[in-house]
Amino acid sequence: MRERKQIIPFLASLLLLSGCTLTPRASSFKGNAFDFEDVTGVDISDIKDMKVSASVAMSAAWTYNDYSFLDTDYDRVEFSIYDAFFGYPKEEGDDDAICLHITTYIVLETYPTQDYAFTMYISHSTHYIYYGSSMEGAYGAYRSRNPISEELFKTLLGSRPTAAQYTLTVQGGTNVSPDLPKSGTYDENQKISFKIEIVTDATFHAYLNNELLKPIRDDETLGGYAYYEFNMPGQNSTLVITDDGFYLDKPYSFEEVFPWVSRLSKQTLKGITIEDGYIGVNPATANPTVRYSEDERDIDYNLSILQNDPLIKIEDAGIAGGTYRIATYLLHDGSQYSIQMSNGRVLYEAFGYCQYFRFDTTPTRVPDVNYPIS
Repeated sequence: MRERKQIIPFLASLLLLSGCTLTPRASSFKGNAFDFEDVTGVDISDIKDMKVSASVAMSAAWTYNDYSFLDTDYDRVEFSIYDAFFGYPKEEGDDDAICLHITTYIVLETYPTQDYAFTMYISHSTHYIYYGSSMEGAYGAYRSRNPISEELFKTLLGSRPTAAQYTLTVQGGTNVSPDLPKSGTYDENQKISFKIEIVTDATFHAYLNNELLKPIRDDETLGGYAYYEFNMPGQNSTLVITDDGFYLDKPYSFEEVFPWVSRLSKQTLKGITIEDGYIGVNPATANPTVRYSEDERDIDYNLSILQNDPLIKIEDAGIAGGTYRIATYLLHDGSQYSIQMSNGRVLYEAFGYCQYFRFDTTPTRVPDVNYPIS
């Protein structure tokens, strides 16, 4: 097995924080040119894997095992990789680049440890190889002294394995997902990756063919991202990014709507308060009916509803008045949770988002107490 080199923790942290590259070593000045190790800080023999993607906008990549063309001379140039290849919005005639995603045997002593990786770029228009920061505002890069041949350029693109192709339709999410894949044709099993920003006033969800995608990891901080990836299914597919937590048209359990229901049990639930009243009544003159029970029969009845009965989402009927009910569940540890009902419908609210549900049992069972404390 190939022995893996290591980078000390301090240097590793600098690399990760900068999102950048190893510091190039001093040039050997072969005619004022830099070789691959001068430029990247690693030797060709340190390369563990190289994957090729056809564009900076494409997350799909495939393996290419011949790295020898990278072992060439490079010049230091005043050049912005971001402006040349990543600038947005793109206009007709703007350049793009093949991306070479290179992983090395060099181990960053981070936690968890990871292999040092970096990206090089090959201009679509000029076929020069570039290495440097792709961050906006970063100027200065290394460029191969000579462009690669047209034959090699086509070979890199043509190395993509043949596979059945299917259409992916992408809906929503453009404001919170900077690298959301575009609607188009993708190979079956092609890996597609994207991220969704974590914001204060909404929670966004990703659905692929009406199945909820779970993030592979997330930053868990405001302004950070939740990261997703999936392999393109062997069928025409739809990817939806939405802040509607109940996007799917299916029956929901009470626990799916109110996750705190999982905390309720005969051992944890102390009592239940039911408040009934009228909507739109002046609070100063309102006289709601409040009943409280700790009776085991009422606890069993409410637990049976919350743990077994489904809810069906419905549109807001726009009824201005009517009746309301609030069922509040008090736990032995002092915590309490409430479910609000309006005209017999369950109401969910969060971040200004509102969704109504109807009970889906015959006969209809609703949270209630029949043995209140007098």
